[in-house]
Amino acid sequence: MNHRVLSATLIVLLSATLTAPAIDRGARMIDTIGLEGTTSDSRDTLAVSLWGETRTSAETEKWAILFGGSLGKVWPEADFGSAKSWELGVGLKYYLIPSTSLALTGTYGERDWEGRPDTRAADLLLKHRLLPAVDDVSPYLLVGLGQRNVEVIVPPEVDTDFREWVWTFGVGCDFMMGRNYAFVFEGSWNVTDGVSDDPDSDDWVMGLIGMRYYWDLTSAEAFMP
Repeated sequence: MNHRVLSATLIVLLSATLTAPAIDRGARMIDTIGLEGTTSDSRDTLAVSLWGETRTSAETEKWAILFGGSLGKVWPEADFGSAKSWELGVGLKYYLIPSTSLALTGTYGERDWEGRPDTRAADLLLKHRLLPAVDDVSPYLLVGLGQRNVEVIVPPEVDTDFREWVWTFGVGCDFMMGRNYAFVFEGSWNVTDGVSDDPDSDDWVMGLIGMRYYWDLTSAEAFMP
Protein backbone atom coordinates (compact mmCIF):
# COMPACT_ATOMS: atom_id res chain seq x y z
CA MET A 1 0.00 0.00 0.00
CA ASN A 2 2.79 2.41 0.92
CA HIS A 3 4.49 1.77 -2.41
CA ARG A 4 1.25 2.53 -4.26
CA VAL A 5 0.73 5.77 -2.34
CA LEU A 6 4.33 6.83 -3.01
CA SER A 7 4.05 6.00 -6.71
CA ALA A 8 0.77 7.92 -7.03
CA THR A 9 2.30 10.93 -5.26
CA LEU A 10 5.32 10.95 -7.58
CA ILE A 11 3.06 10.74 -10.64
CA VAL A 12 0.97 13.68 -9.42
CA LEU A 13 4.04 15.78 -8.68
CA LEU A 14 5.61 14.97 -12.03
CA SER A 15 2.39 15.79 -13.88
CA ALA A 16 2.13 19.11 -12.06
CA THR A 17 5.73 19.95 -13.00
CA LEU A 18 5.17 19.15 -16.66
CA THR A 19 1.85 20.96 -17.01
CA ALA A 20 2.50 24.03 -14.84
CA PRO A 21 3.15 27.28 -16.72
CA ALA A 22 6.85 27.45 -17.49
CA ILE A 23 7.31 31.17 -18.13
CA ASP A 24 7.52 32.92 -14.74
CA ARG A 25 4.09 33.18 -13.06
CA GLY A 26 2.49 32.09 -16.34
CA ALA A 27 2.68 35.64 -17.67
CA ARG A 28 2.42 36.58 -21.33
CA MET A 29 4.97 39.39 -20.92
CA ILE A 30 7.48 40.33 -18.22
CA ASP A 31 9.05 43.82 -18.07
CA THR A 32 11.89 44.75 -15.73
CA ILE A 33 12.89 48.39 -15.27
CA GLY A 34 15.76 49.13 -12.95
CA LEU A 35 18.70 51.19 -11.85
CA GLU A 36 21.91 49.25 -12.34
CA GLY A 37 25.47 50.07 -11.41
CA THR A 38 28.84 48.44 -11.97
CA THR A 39 32.23 48.95 -10.41
CA SER A 40 35.71 47.77 -11.36
CA ASP A 41 39.33 48.87 -10.99
CA SER A 42 39.09 51.03 -14.11
CA ARG A 43 35.57 52.49 -14.12
CA ASP A 44 32.16 52.87 -12.47
CA THR A 45 28.83 53.03 -14.28
CA LEU A 46 25.24 53.93 -13.45
CA ALA A 47 22.38 53.34 -15.87
CA VAL A 48 18.63 52.96 -16.23
CA SER A 49 17.76 49.68 -17.91
CA LEU A 50 14.59 48.19 -19.38
CA TRP A 51 14.26 44.57 -20.52
CA GLY A 52 11.17 42.79 -21.77
CA GLU A 53 10.34 39.11 -22.10
CA THR A 54 7.45 38.07 -24.38
CA ARG A 55 6.09 34.55 -24.58
CA THR A 56 6.18 33.19 -28.13
CA SER A 57 3.46 30.52 -27.83
CA ALA A 58 0.44 30.10 -25.57
CA GLU A 59 0.51 26.36 -26.22
CA THR A 60 3.99 25.51 -24.95
CA GLU A 61 4.73 28.51 -22.66
CA LYS A 62 8.42 27.61 -22.78
CA TRP A 63 9.94 30.02 -25.32
CA ALA A 64 10.21 33.79 -24.97
CA ILE A 65 11.78 36.65 -26.95
CA LEU A 66 13.96 39.14 -25.07
CA PHE A 67 14.53 42.78 -25.99
CA GLY A 68 15.97 45.67 -24.00
CA GLY A 69 18.75 48.11 -23.30
CA SER A 70 20.17 50.73 -21.00
CA LEU A 71 21.18 54.38 -20.93
CA GLY A 72 23.61 55.83 -18.43
CA LYS A 73 27.01 57.27 -17.60
CA VAL A 74 30.53 55.95 -17.11
CA TRP A 75 33.14 57.38 -14.73
CA PRO A 76 36.59 56.04 -15.63
CA GLU A 77 39.37 56.02 -13.05
CA ALA A 78 41.49 58.02 -15.50
CA ASP A 79 40.84 61.71 -14.87
CA PHE A 80 39.01 62.90 -17.99
CA GLY A 81 35.43 63.24 -16.72
CA SER A 82 32.34 61.17 -17.33
CA ALA A 83 30.86 59.90 -20.57
CA LYS A 84 27.41 58.83 -21.74
CA SER A 85 26.83 55.17 -22.52
CA TRP A 86 24.08 53.12 -24.10
CA GLU A 87 23.38 49.48 -24.92
CA LEU A 88 20.75 47.55 -26.89
CA GLY A 89 20.16 43.82 -27.00
CA VAL A 90 17.92 41.00 -28.20
CA GLY A 91 17.69 37.38 -27.17
CA LEU A 92 15.83 34.12 -26.85
CA LYS A 93 14.87 32.35 -23.62
CA TYR A 94 13.84 28.75 -23.01
CA TYR A 95 12.33 27.36 -19.79
CA LEU A 96 13.85 23.93 -19.16
CA ILE A 97 11.45 23.44 -16.23
CA PRO A 98 9.25 26.02 -14.44
CA SER A 99 12.08 26.94 -12.04
CA THR A 100 14.99 26.95 -14.50
CA SER A 101 15.55 28.89 -17.71
CA LEU A 102 18.34 29.39 -20.24
CA ALA A 103 18.71 32.70 -22.11
CA LEU A 104 20.92 33.57 -25.08
CA THR A 105 21.35 37.30 -25.70
CA GLY A 106 23.37 39.50 -28.01
CA THR A 107 24.14 43.13 -27.14
CA TYR A 108 25.84 46.16 -28.67
CA GLY A 109 26.88 49.26 -26.73
CA GLU A 110 28.97 52.44 -26.98
CA ARG A 111 30.59 54.96 -24.66
CA ASP A 112 30.81 58.60 -25.72
CA TRP A 113 34.44 59.47 -25.11
CA GLU A 114 37.65 59.69 -27.13
CA GLY A 115 38.02 56.62 -29.28
CA ARG A 116 34.29 55.88 -28.95
CA PRO A 117 34.83 52.36 -27.60
CA ASP A 118 32.10 49.92 -28.51
CA THR A 119 31.29 46.50 -27.10
CA ARG A 120 29.64 43.55 -28.80
CA ALA A 121 28.72 40.61 -26.61
CA ALA A 122 26.96 37.26 -26.71
CA ASP A 123 25.89 35.71 -23.40
CA LEU A 124 24.36 32.43 -22.27
CA LEU A 125 22.74 32.72 -18.83
CA LEU A 126 21.21 30.00 -16.66
CA LYS A 127 18.68 31.15 -14.05
CA HIS A 128 17.41 28.82 -11.34
CA ARG A 129 14.75 29.80 -8.82
CA LEU A 130 15.16 28.35 -5.33
CA LEU A 131 11.47 29.02 -4.64
CA PRO A 132 8.72 29.11 -7.30
CA ALA A 133 8.02 32.41 -9.09
CA VAL A 134 4.45 32.30 -7.75
CA ASP A 135 5.67 32.65 -4.14
CA ASP A 136 5.68 36.05 -2.45
CA VAL A 137 9.47 35.82 -2.10
CA SER A 138 11.40 34.02 -4.86
CA PRO A 139 15.24 33.99 -4.65
CA TYR A 140 17.26 32.75 -7.61
CA LEU A 141 20.79 31.93 -8.76
CA LEU A 142 22.52 33.04 -11.98
CA VAL A 143 25.40 31.37 -13.81
CA GLY A 144 26.53 32.50 -17.24
CA LEU A 145 29.24 32.44 -19.87
CA GLY A 146 29.70 35.06 -22.55
CA GLN A 147 32.12 36.46 -25.08
CA ARG A 148 32.86 40.19 -25.45
CA ASN A 149 34.58 42.04 -28.26
CA VAL A 150 35.78 45.53 -27.25
CA GLU A 151 37.05 47.94 -29.90
CA VAL A 152 38.65 51.36 -29.39
CA ILE A 153 39.80 53.62 -32.21
CA VAL A 154 42.88 55.48 -30.95
CA PRO A 155 44.01 58.58 -32.89
CA PRO A 156 45.28 58.59 -35.55
CA GLU A 157 42.62 56.05 -36.54
CA VAL A 158 44.30 52.96 -35.11
CA ASP A 159 42.01 50.10 -34.11
CA THR A 160 42.80 48.44 -30.79
CA ASP A 161 40.43 45.65 -29.93
CA PHE A 162 40.34 42.43 -27.96
CA ARG A 163 38.05 39.49 -27.44
CA GLU A 164 37.55 37.68 -24.14
CA TRP A 165 35.39 35.19 -22.27
CA VAL A 166 33.41 36.35 -19.24
CA TRP A 167 31.98 34.17 -16.46
CA THR A 168 28.98 35.46 -14.49
CA PHE A 169 27.95 34.34 -11.01
CA GLY A 170 24.97 36.05 -9.42
CA VAL A 171 22.03 36.01 -7.06
CA GLY A 172 18.68 37.80 -7.08
CA CYS A 173 15.27 37.87 -5.49
CA ASP A 174 11.72 38.92 -6.38
CA PHE A 175 9.61 40.41 -3.57
CA MET A 176 5.99 40.45 -4.73
CA MET A 177 4.20 43.67 -3.79
CA GLY A 178 0.97 42.81 -5.60
CA ARG A 179 -0.51 40.18 -7.86
CA ASN A 180 1.51 41.22 -10.89
CA TYR A 181 4.50 43.33 -9.80
CA ALA A 182 7.55 42.87 -7.62
CA PHE A 183 10.61 44.64 -6.30
CA VAL A 184 13.71 42.92 -7.68
CA PHE A 185 17.23 42.95 -6.27
CA GLU A 186 20.11 41.40 -8.17
CA GLY A 187 23.88 41.25 -7.95
CA SER A 188 26.59 39.49 -9.93
CA TRP A 189 30.34 39.03 -10.14
CA ASN A 190 31.69 39.05 -13.69
CA VAL A 191 35.11 37.46 -14.22
CA THR A 192 37.13 37.87 -17.44
CA ASP A 193 39.69 35.36 -18.67
CA GLY A 194 42.49 37.93 -18.40
CA VAL A 195 43.75 37.69 -21.98
CA SER A 196 44.11 41.47 -22.32
CA ASP A 197 45.95 44.17 -20.35
CA ASP A 198 43.38 46.75 -21.44
CA PRO A 199 41.56 48.43 -18.50
CA ASP A 200 38.25 47.48 -20.14
CA SER A 201 39.17 43.87 -19.42
CA ASP A 202 38.87 44.25 -15.63
CA ASP A 203 36.54 42.00 -13.63
CA TRP A 204 33.45 43.90 -12.44
CA VAL A 205 30.60 43.70 -9.94
CA MET A 206 27.04 44.59 -10.97
CA GLY A 207 24.04 45.51 -8.84
CA LEU A 208 20.42 46.07 -9.87
CA ILE A 209 17.41 47.51 -8.02
CA GLY A 210 14.16 47.64 -9.94
CA MET A 211 10.54 46.73 -10.53
CA ARG A 212 9.37 43.64 -12.38
CA TYR A 213 5.89 43.59 -13.95
CA TYR A 214 4.05 40.42 -15.00
CA TRP A 215 1.40 41.06 -17.67
CA ASP A 216 -1.63 38.91 -18.60
CA LEU A 217 -1.68 36.28 -15.87
CA THR A 218 -4.94 34.63 -17.02
CA SER A 219 -3.18 31.41 -17.93
CA ALA A 220 -1.77 31.10 -14.41
CA GLU A 221 -4.63 32.19 -12.15
CA ALA A 222 -4.76 28.72 -10.58
CA PHE A 223 -1.16 29.13 -9.52
CA MET A 224 -1.42 32.63 -8.04
CA PRO A 225 -1.07 32.90 -4.24
